Amino acid sequence: MAIWGIRFSIFPVVFVRLLTVVFVRLLTVVLFALSFDSLSAQQLSLPKRVVSLAPNTTEIVFALEQAGLLVGVTNQCDHPTQALEKQRVGDIMSPSLEKTIALKPNLVLSGEITPSQIQETLKKSGIAVHRIAPATVLEIPDAVNVVGALLGAEKQAKELAKNILVSVHAYQASAGERIRRGKNKAIILVQLNPPIAAGKQSWLGDILVRGGFENIVPASPMAWPRLSREFLFSHKTDLVLIDRSAANGNVSEKELLAQAALFWKGSSSSPQFVVMPRDVLVRPGPRIIQGLQFLQGLN
Repeated sequence: MAIWGIRFSIFPVVFVRLLTVVFVRLLTVVLFALSFDSLSAQQLSLPKRVVSLAPNTTEIVFALEQAGLLVGVTNQCDHPTQALEKQRVGDIMSPSLEKTIALKPNLVLSGEITPSQIQETLKKSGIAVHRIAPATVLEIPDAVNVVGALLGAEKQAKELAKNILVSVHAYQASAGERIRRGKNKAIILVQLNPPIAAGKQSWLGDILVRGGFENIVPASPMAWPRLSREFLFSHKTDLVLIDRSAANGNVSEKELLAQAALFWKGSSSSPQFVVMPRDVLVRPGPRIIQGLQFLQGLN
């Protein structure tokens, strides 16, 4: 009985330990299964067909190596050249609802000037719409991270966003010297006829200030105000930056400079006219890095 008594007293302890081991193993299996299910659900929720209604979002998708998801883009989405192979859904200001819906996207990336009624109609059709519209240069890396999260490309987005921030900081470091030199009154013309400029509420206006320039465009609730020739003529200007696509049609750099110079002809100002690389600044996307490096190198 003594022996039996000893065995009997040990049995509950062994049994409890055995149950604990079994429970822990079962719990591990369950947690693994749940995490697998969660991952599977996340993968299933990621978009398989994406339409981009803005050139900058198209460039972001390509930069994140997710171009295979793009089934439609606008007529203005021309970079990189592979974007030209994608199905067109119309202009950025008036994309075709019929063409967009016909592509059966489960995600539409809209831009700053995508008409709100287009976005609302797409949402009512059961299509997820996400607006990407950076208002400052520091919101551009945020936009990259948002698109990366939407497409399941967080790692690529994090690296690209980091590179943009590095470029921003390097550009801002040049501001002090520019301010000390003076002659920093500047304007960016994104269209020549009629003249439309980067206002203080735009990311380009923000970029000018961060680089030590003084934007001559008056305060306005509009990000891209239309200016009169009289205004340009009468305001002291040191530097006029012109987007390469500012003129209607395909014109040479010499013609662009000549058209812009007409606004200051006879003025007391004698600004320096500089044509910017095409679209690297006016599209708040990956090529903003090139744009900032270009501005940083200006004398």
